[in-house]
This record gives sequence, structure tokens and C-alpha cells, in this order.
Amino acid sequence: MAREILNKKEFYQLVNDFDLTEKEKTVYWKELSNGFFSSFEELSKHYQSPVKKPIYRRTFQSRPYADDRYNAWYVKTKIEHAESGSLLGKKIAVKDNISIAGVPMSMGTKLLESYKPKEDATVISRLLDQGADILGKSVSENLFCSGSSPTKFKSCNSFFSPDHCHPTRCCE
Repeated sequence: MAREILNKKEFYQLVNDFDLTEKEKTVYWKELSNGFFSSFEELSKHYQSPVKKPIYRRTFQSRPYADDRYNAWYVKTKIEHAESGSLLGKKIAVKDNISIAGVPMSMGTKLLESYKPKEDATVISRLLDQGADILGKSVSENLFCSGSSPTKFKSCNSFFSPDHCHPTRCCE
């Protein structure tokens, strides 16, 4: 159940970095626990996904990276893959909303920063089966909800001017 994953006390500790009043924290928790969590719990009653063990060994490295001048990587991976296939030798990065078993998936929010999925998304399995080299996950918006970039907790710099952040982005 979702409430077992994150209780109110843990939630308050996670949002401690945010500039929220106690009232705002209470309202936010209430919305999550009455809306999001209850929807998740209802769905989980009707579907039990069998957890498939990943067949390819993998490791990951978290920030900071000396070679990431644009702050574009959320996590870097080294994942074994098929020795043949149509994608052999192709280097791929995926967004941080795609599950890679055992690799952190934050979806751009501190609330999920320590979450590690137990199984690969279908697209990951298919990429690896075709020999793709998945290099890691890129930085993403907070819950993928912002179009102008001010909400990510792991920001990235402008590709065209690495020393400059877009005016609406929060640079670290």
C-alpha cells in the first residue's frame, strides 16, 4: 500500500527543504493521501504485476559527475545488454520516468529520490535485448508537470551557453 511507503512524518521530513508553511504542508499531504494515494491503492487491488528479475547485470553512479558540464544526467548506468541486435553500439539516454530495475527513479522530485524500481519497463527490456547501450537517465521536471523548467530539483545548464541558465530554470 502507498501509505506504507510514505507516512505523514516521512513526508514532512522530505518537504522540509521547501518553503512551505505548516498549513501548506498539511493541505499538500491531505491532497496526496486523499487523492493520489487512494487512487493508487484502488488500482493496486485489481492488478498485481509479477516482478521479473532483470537478466542483464547493471550498476549506476549518482551525481556529481566531473564530465557533466550541462548538469544533464540524473544518474549514469552501466548495463550489460545482448551481444547482437539492431541497436548494438547505439548509445541511449532515457528520461527519469522510465523504470530501470535497481536504478534510482525520482521523476524530478525529492519525494521519490530514493525510489528504485524492482523491474525494467518494457521499453528498457526491448532496448537491452536489441543491444542498446543505456548510458543513464536525464534530468527531468518535477513530476513531469512543468513546461518552463523552474521546478526540477536537479537543474541543467543551457547547451548553447554552459555558464548560463535559462531565466526560468533554477540553477544549482
